Amino acid sequence: VRAGSITKPVNTAYKGEYLRHQLADSGSSVVVVEADLAERVLAVAGEVESLRHVVVIDEAAPEVPGGAGHTWAGHTWADLLSADAAPEVSVRPSDLATFVYTGGTTGPSKGCMLSHNYHGALARQIGICWERTADDVVWTPLPLFHFNAVSVAMVGTLLAGGRSAIYRKFSVSQFWPEMNRTGATIVSTLGTMAYLLAHDVDRPEMPRSGAPEANETLRLIGAAPLPVEVDEVIRSRFRVETFSGAYGVTEASLVSWQPPGVRNRPNAAGVVNDEYFDVRIFDDDDNELPPDTEGEIVLRPKR
Repeated sequence: VRAGSITKPVNTAYKGEYLRHQLADSGSSVVVVEADLAERVLAVAGEVESLRHVVVIDEAAPEVPGGAGHTWAGHTWADLLSADAAPEVSVRPSDLATFVYTGGTTGPSKGCMLSHNYHGALARQIGICWERTADDVVWTPLPLFHFNAVSVAMVGTLLAGGRSAIYRKFSVSQFWPEMNRTGATIVSTLGTMAYLLAHDVDRPEMPRSGAPEANETLRLIGAAPLPVEVDEVIRSRFRVETFSGAYGVTEASLVSWQPPGVRNRPNAAGVVNDEYFDVRIFDDDDNELPPDTEGEIVLRPKR
């Protein structure tokens, strides 16, 4: 990103048409891939006209088949490290930084075009809600193709300082040992993970267990969605704060949030983020509705 390139993280479970669509739709010209996933890329490379380079993080360069109108080249990660230094480029806050694709619930996934400034703004909003400081250690098991991990563990740490710990895969049994190993103060998870933790068997590493290895560093677990009953179990059992009061979409977050001093109401999503957004409720005919009325959420940025 600092080099002026545009990143396009890809779900490592994707292959075939799902993979081809996102590579082609984003106009990807360079693919960096782990060795065990390279075959998936090569299988669709012939259908991605913009593709020019495939970089495999392995000792052997990939054999990339050529085709009419295509000029692909295979490289290893070592090739890149030994190459001449990249030229310096000027990157502006408004420049495109990332394509993040939606879930595709209404058809093929659509690429959200996110600027450098957007990454920073979102990370700042989450940091305000979590009261992040340079003393915090943020732990997450979420993959880096998930925008949560990018905005929280990477960009958020660059802005607030402190450290991040990115675990390869969520594990209930390893959660509390991981808290002790990393000294995590904040955890960023998804709602299902929080549910599993809340209903886990007793472990000596759990806070308040009385055991010598009981965790004493964790202060906040962020998860969404977080049902009221799970929220209450986590707070009472582990004596940590929770954060679930937010609503947004990939290209517009956080529409509502839970800043310091705001206690989220049961089954709510915090309060309107009026620092960043003008948020209103409209009916089917685009007429504005009064508060506490069901309708369509419409919004526009204030900045």
